[in-house]
Amino acid sequence: SRSSAASDVYKRQDANFPTDPFISALPEWGRVHGGFYDAYRTITHLLDQRLIATTAADKIWVTGHSLGGALASLGTAELLARVDRGVDLQVGGMVTFGSPRVGDTQFFTKAEAIAIERGVPLHRVRNVSNDVTGFDPVPLLPLAEMFDEDFKHVGAPIQMFESGALEYALRAERGIWPRGLLQEVISSFKDKIVDYLSAAFPHGLAHYHQRLERVAGTRSYPELQQCGPRP
Repeated sequence: SRSSAASDVYKRQDANFPTDPFISALPEWGRVHGGFYDAYRTITHLLDQRLIATTAADKIWVTGHSLGGALASLGTAELLARVDRGVDLQVGGMVTFGSPRVGDTQFFTKAEAIAIERGVPLHRVRNVSNDVTGFDPVPLLPLAEMFDEDFKHVGAPIQMFESGALEYALRAERGIWPRGLLQEVISSFKDKIVDYLSAAFPHGLAHYHQRLERVAGTRSYPELQQCGPRP
């Protein structure tokens, strides 16, 4: 469920991609992935439109899958930054699915600190498995050891297994492939790396939808049908 624009963004996930300041006037917010930030800036007007239509009593929840998860992390960080500057917003929380990493340590630290202070829950869900082909590797990207950038996730990690079992994984995520092999794979596929990973591993939205249905079990969750994967 990625557009050509999303593919263009992922093309910047090579050894030469830049990082950009998240909020130039607030250096304490650190730096973020340049490609994701470019994509985020194309939708900020939509965020502003939605905020204009929001009352002070409304709670704002942010979610997204894959590239959408990266944009959700950036959008949530901006909402938290506005709240920190005194804007009257009620941020309910954030949940992302299969999101790549988006920012450096400063970005992570600032967003998490404000979320904890304000009681805003931040979660990120990733498909995992005991089987090497049953996990989603996209959340491992970008790789710090390859790109010399200290990228981190925002949000408490939730692992979702094929059975529908959920568990928190409050530990550092590490790749399971030898570094040389993963470098070779990325070098070979370059801008097609996410398409390759989506086809070979359970990264696609449909995979997350299937596992969420197992999480729901026999209970009825019409919301799952409303947000089902599109053809």
